[in-house]
Amino acid sequence: IARKIPFGSSLLEVALDQGVLSGGGKELPLYEVEVELLSGVPKDADLYGALLSAKFSLQEETKSKFRRAMDLAKGET
Repeated sequence: IARKIPFGSSLLEVALDQGVLSGGGKELPLYEVEVELLSGVPKDADLYGALLSAKFSLQEETKSKFRRAMDLAKGET
């Protein structure tokens, strides 16, 4: 599910993803909220992400889905 949202002087896309990461015969549930800057200034996307994080107690993930699947396959998750 994705929606375009005007915020500040920018246009953002907020996407909600649900799925499963797979690696090494193991699976890990995936629930993700992604904020993407479509146009405008990066600080608007950062601020909107911070507002969502605070309101819904979300944690920022710095690793890609691919990296997390690779870590799962190696038993590092």
